[in-house]
Amino acid sequence: MTMSLVVAVLTAGCSKSVRVGMDQYPVDGTKRTQVTTRDGFVYDFARAYVQGDTLIGAYVSVEERVTQDGHLAYVDINHYTHLALSDVSFVEYKQFDVTGTALVGAGAALMVVFVGTLDDPITSSSLPAGGGSGSGKPTFPDPD
Repeated sequence: MTMSLVVAVLTAGCSKSVRVGMDQYPVDGTKRTQVTTRDGFVYDFARAYVQGDTLIGAYVSVEERVTQDGHLAYVDINHYTHLALSDVSFVEYKQFDVTGTALVGAGAALMVVFVGTLDDPITSSSLPAGGGSGSGKPTFPDPD
């Protein structure tokens, strides 16, 4: 169980929110992007990219439709919003955080090592709960 926790943490990774102006925006675009315009409007896009002097944001909505035989169907509808780059104030998006992932992974690994040593007979004390005889000499049972 604890090993699967470590694997889950390391594969999931951590992300951080990055806020940049359009001059620092990645050329190939980003996923899970929030765009704020100069007039204060905020757009949430599943994906955004720049084409020429326009930022294009894509998002999906789900619509309920009735089929010909009368059943309900849910359909994904793609939408695109075009914003002039001059109207964009800043963009926020999620970026993989190597440092955060390494720290969480190292902490989880240390926890696994710590929990693993709790039941280990080599690392746990062989003295009785009272702390032993106090003389520092081993005690042996009386022979019969």
